[in-house]
Amino acid sequence: MTTTKDPRHARCRLLCASIALALSAGSALADEEVQLQSITITAQKRSEEMIKVPISAMAMDQAALDEKGVKDVSDIAHLVPGITFQATDDYGDTNIAIRGIYSDVGSATTGIYIDDVPVMARPYDSIGGNPYPKVFDLDRVEVLRGPQGTLFGAGAEGGVLRFITPEASLHKFSGYASGELSMTRNGNPGYETGAAIGGPIEDGKVGYRASVWHRQEGGYADRLDPNSGAILARRDNGSETSAAHLSLKFAPTADLVITPSFFYQTSHAGDVGLFLESAGTYNVSSQISQPHDDRFLLSTLSVDYDFGSFTFKSVSSYMDRKIQQSWDATGYELGSITGSATVPFDPNYLVVVQFDAMQRGVTQEFRFTSADLPSDRFTWVGGVFFRESTAHYHSRYVDPNFDALSNYVAGTTGPDGSLNYWGEAPINGIYSYLEDYPTTETDLAAFGDMSYALSKSLKLAGGVRVARSGFSYTDHQDGPWGPAAPFYRAGSQSQTPVTPRLNLSWQIDQARMAYASIAKGYRAGGANEPVPTGTAGGCGVDLASLGLNQVPPAYGSDYLWSYEAGLKGKFLDNTVLLESSVFWINWNEIQQSVYLSNCGYNYIANLGHAVSRGFDVQAQWIANRHLEFSATSGYTDAHLKDNILLDGQLLSKAGDHLAVPEWAFTLGGEYHFTTGNNTQNFARVDYDFNGSYNRQGSIDTFGSDPLIRYTPPIRLTSLRVGTRFDNWELSAFSNNVFNKDTSVYRFRSTINTTDLRDNRLRPMTVGLSAKYHF
Repeated sequence: MTTTKDPRHARCRLLCASIALALSAGSALADEEVQLQSITITAQKRSEEMIKVPISAMAMDQAALDEKGVKDVSDIAHLVPGITFQATDDYGDTNIAIRGIYSDVGSATTGIYIDDVPVMARPYDSIGGNPYPKVFDLDRVEVLRGPQGTLFGAGAEGGVLRFITPEASLHKFSGYASGELSMTRNGNPGYETGAAIGGPIEDGKVGYRASVWHRQEGGYADRLDPNSGAILARRDNGSETSAAHLSLKFAPTADLVITPSFFYQTSHAGDVGLFLESAGTYNVSSQISQPHDDRFLLSTLSVDYDFGSFTFKSVSSYMDRKIQQSWDATGYELGSITGSATVPFDPNYLVVVQFDAMQRGVTQEFRFTSADLPSDRFTWVGGVFFRESTAHYHSRYVDPNFDALSNYVAGTTGPDGSLNYWGEAPINGIYSYLEDYPTTETDLAAFGDMSYALSKSLKLAGGVRVARSGFSYTDHQDGPWGPAAPFYRAGSQSQTPVTPRLNLSWQIDQARMAYASIAKGYRAGGANEPVPTGTAGGCGVDLASLGLNQVPPAYGSDYLWSYEAGLKGKFLDNTVLLESSVFWINWNEIQQSVYLSNCGYNYIANLGHAVSRGFDVQAQWIANRHLEFSATSGYTDAHLKDNILLDGQLLSKAGDHLAVPEWAFTLGGEYHFTTGNNTQNFARVDYDFNGSYNRQGSIDTFGSDPLIRYTPPIRLTSLRVGTRFDNWELSAFSNNVFNKDTSVYRFRSTINTTDLRDNRLRPMTVGLSAKYHF
């Protein structure tokens, strides 16, 4: 917390002044009338205009995503108040927080959906997090803030992010194509190309929608030899992603619609974006390239039948995902064994970690929804849901010279030095450590939600979800650097969470609504992996200081209660669209990481509770037929409420803020005008701000590292100018205009306190793009 003059008040005055300017502007537009349109969303399992849905939500259709140059989920997070997108580890994995409900350990706090299918995944030691689809040929993106446990279940504790794909049309052809060329400062060029087309195969009976897309981003970081500092590879961190989507629609009768769809995405990163600070801003220190590959396939079958008074929907899905990573772990292994990142008998000593993750999941939902007529006072939706997710994580430390290392440590030269010193020889002669960690998660739930119109303008809604969730795992570790003998462990956990909600809404008029709600959310518990406690591992010292001889075998679920009130609607003859809400969240039994600083391991424990309170607001204003403005802001005060002590050690401190910024806001403006032949020209500027925060607790809490706990504020400016004519749009753009190199994640090696590494914003990128719609 700063003790100098707080800049938040100035930011608040700026935001309030912007909104006041919008609301005080005259409603008459010069020359011609232009009005804002609200997007239709399915946040409550039925199609509704967003300004009439009594929850805090934000949606962007494909046109808005293109307008702001959105390419992936990190760009979305910059634009939506109350949502934070953060790196979680030194391998580049990421996580999402909504309204301060953030955790980089345990199961997901934010639900990630492609259409009606959850795809979020429980990471392994913060590796292999959620699969995020790239942004191309989407109908819209929906962000639902606050717990959505009644309709979306486990993992929707803080909110839900949904990627909604376009439906196949039975009557009309449409298409979309795009291309882009870009150049990153001091980097290689990049490009993007994609096309989508859809329409009827047999009018009224069979339709399709198909898209393909590929993007390559040029690398901009050099890889240096960690010993000599020599450049081993230039611009080694380039990446490429390909995606394909196919959706079919069959309507054999007027009441029955069958929709199979397939989504495939594969991505490859040439190296991690983890830069050695002492070697310069964008330099990676590693003997080898450290690639990351992620491939996932999602197959879905939806069946809809209209019974007249209600509709039935079945959604079945299968997801198959594979992740492969490798990285240079030489300093980590040598440091924990010898206290140094090098050994004199081999200056090029190399240890490589090979990591594979296979995640598979099936879901099935049966849903019944009332057919809502304007005269109906009572509406409802209900159903059952099942999900089973399996994962298999496999880690291998490849160290073919481990015998020589053992002899060096033991001070002997015998051929069996490793066996004498460690108690076990390397597995197959090359593996110093192995771990297999398969898991299974299940979720079976019944849910119901209903609303009743107390009057023409007042509506009361409520619902509840009852689930039976389970988690099980087995853990096999082996190798001389690990437990020094084959180690097996298994465990399971189950629970029966109940997540209700209650909502009261007041439809002030057809264009404005006020509401208040109470809702509960939760995420499932799990189990900890064992850590080495012997001399080689070093964790025994940490655990002993906590009064433990091993990490706790399991941790429980955490849960929260959210209280929210909001106002949304159109104002000033539909020239201003305003959505705002205030919230208070009590978060209990929080799954938190306990970092063991001597050995670099961590475990998860349920530590105390927190309060998250604040507001979010978003506004669009059409000033006149040439000028449009947009502004969003979110304030989140999320902090711990308890001091947590374990054997005299302060693990968690009351008042410490959770790892999310307090303030975030965006400002955008577009000027457009028409020239001859009905050509529309435009210029747009966007500014995004995310405030600073601490990734760890106060420096007097156990395991807190003063060199890596602080994350600075992020300030990004982007520009886009272009022209629209017929069905074309041509534009030039610049992202990160001022070339900010802000650190978004910082990591310190356990070997050397000066060996600081971090992820940073991508340097300034400029480019040209072309889009075509029909």
